[in-house]
Amino acid sequence: KASHSKNEIPPGSGASRTDKEDKSPKIHKTFNWMLLRRPEFVLYTIFGILAAMSFFVPPLFLVPLSYSLGIDESWAASLLSILAVMDFAGRLLCGWYVNLRVTKTIHLLAMTITLISTSLMLLTLANNYLSLAIFTGFYGFFFGTTVAVHITVLADIVGMPEFDSALGLFMLIRSTGGFVGPPLAGLIVDVAGDYRAGFYMAGATLILSAGFLITLDQLQQRKERGSQTKPKKSTLPYPSLHLPKYQ
Repeated sequence: KASHSKNEIPPGSGASRTDKEDKSPKIHKTFNWMLLRRPEFVLYTIFGILAAMSFFVPPLFLVPLSYSLGIDESWAASLLSILAVMDFAGRLLCGWYVNLRVTKTIHLLAMTITLISTSLMLLTLANNYLSLAIFTGFYGFFFGTTVAVHITVLADIVGMPEFDSALGLFMLIRSTGGFVGPPLAGLIVDVAGDYRAGFYMAGATLILSAGFLITLDQLQQRKERGSQTKPKKSTLPYPSLHLPKYQ
């Protein structure tokens, strides 16, 4: 009896093995490289590279620019604090505004990018601490709004099923802009002999990146109009029959 009971398979053991096999981890691809064949994703990635080239330049040259204007060291360091506080405020307010769904996210992003470039161009006109602090605050605020909304735009472009792969691929490619931007700005500053040249470079690059956003928006609108004008096909596998009506 003991040997017979050992050879018997307890009920439900086969189902438990099947459940364990079904619960085995599935391997997913890290990046979906096929996204690079989508024009919308490519345009948004180029925007990300150009924007990243500009974002790290102002914090890098803001304090040296203030030194060149004769501003005291302690006051110059406070500019970075103003930038950080306004950055935080911009993220909060933009997140609240996006949840209202009043403006299309890509339109909001194009507007904030344009305002950032305008702030950088105006910052080069500053000649004292007060004007530097004002334009630095504007830059920090609009930079915060951009950071808060640009991931949402990516989700609208690729859709949620592809969002995880698209985010990793976008961040990987965009990092090349952050790697190239500061050395390029430093080279321009050395050639020009003025720290304002770095801010001009950052503002011009941001304006160029806004052009890719506008192109992306036009492409999306064209596809939406095309999908609305196409006639809807019948979902039936056979043609519908129209029977004559008899009175």
